[in-house]
Amino acid sequence: MDTSDDHSDSSLPQPRQRQSWTVGTVQGQLSESSEGAKDNEITDAKELAELRATQNHTASHLSQLQEQHSNLLQSYHQVVNENQSLRTFISQSIQDLESVRGEKISLEQALQACKDDLFKINSSSDVPDSDIAQTYDHLYEHISGWMEAEISRWERSICKTQPGPQPDLFHHGGMPTLKRLLSSYPTSGGEYFVRYTVVMMLQKSVLSREILLVGLDESNSMLLRGIEQSMTKATPPRDPKSIRTWRSDTLSALSVMKDLQKTRQRVTRTSAISIFREVAKFLALTEKGAAGLQRLLDEVVQPAVELAVKIQISSATYDFRPKMDAVPLLDNCIFSQKHLSSVKLVDIGTGKTLKADSPVQANEKGEIGTRVMMLAPALYRCDPGKDPLLLVKPTFVVQLYKPLGRRQAATGHSM
Repeated sequence: MDTSDDHSDSSLPQPRQRQSWTVGTVQGQLSESSEGAKDNEITDAKELAELRATQNHTASHLSQLQEQHSNLLQSYHQVVNENQSLRTFISQSIQDLESVRGEKISLEQALQACKDDLFKINSSSDVPDSDIAQTYDHLYEHISGWMEAEISRWERSICKTQPGPQPDLFHHGGMPTLKRLLSSYPTSGGEYFVRYTVVMMLQKSVLSREILLVGLDESNSMLLRGIEQSMTKATPPRDPKSIRTWRSDTLSALSVMKDLQKTRQRVTRTSAISIFREVAKFLALTEKGAAGLQRLLDEVVQPAVELAVKIQISSATYDFRPKMDAVPLLDNCIFSQKHLSSVKLVDIGTGKTLKADSPVQANEKGEIGTRVMMLAPALYRCDPGKDPLLLVKPTFVVQLYKPLGRRQAATGHSM
């Protein structure tokens, strides 16, 4: 069997059948493509519709936002304008307030000045400085007179009761400096020391600048001082002179009150008792009971209290300087001739008060002697903003290097 022809025939292409498959396939593919295109067109149309809807929604939202922005911008400009108006109003209000405050301060100052002027017009007149100084000099004389009277009374009593040698009038009380003084000047040294003690204790008990008014208790004194301090800090502040005038009139009114006068009497007697007890340590008093105390009270302490009250109710400020206890006894402080015109000097040997033209003999250095003690402090008037004004010179006891000479009437030379 010949199989070559059969094999050759079967391997030949068959064109019609292959062409039919290809067209069908293409047509199927085209059909599928057409359907896919349609589907895509539908999808694109939907997406386009959705996109347009979204675009329209976005445009609408944008339009709303633009409208809101326009409204907010308009509100912002309105707030800015209102804020500027408010700032202008506040600034003007502050200026008006400052102007009112200035007018208020001016009116208060004018009112205070009127009050001060009225207060000054109605205020009682002050005691002259000369009267204060004279009263202080009289107090010094009262103390000297009381001391001399006590010595005379003691001498008369001793002469009557103890004939022969007389006992010592003064005692040193265990004080070394006073013992030295009495050994050199048994009578005058003791007399001056007692006077020194009396003045020192009066300076502390009634004549101290720290005492607002003798007899006024501490609580009321603090209250009045507090009022004065508040016056200096007031707005507007009170005039210093008006404050002193107010203090003067207030203390003057208090001074005449019966309750305060009773308290002042008790203070005066208490001060007299303290001084009397201290003096009795050094002075042989003839009467150490009520009679001797009453003489000291009447002749010394009461005049000191009257001087203190006169000073305290004055609108001026006075001060006794220095403090007696700050000046030691027998400190060998040297006095020269120039001191004769600036202080009061009492010669312990003769008891005489030295003057600028006294026949005092100085050494080659111009020195005349040494200080024994202070008898009385100086009195000053102390005005704010001014130097203290000396009204009464301080008094010192001096031990001269050379005995006091004798003045010649014709030549003026000392002997």
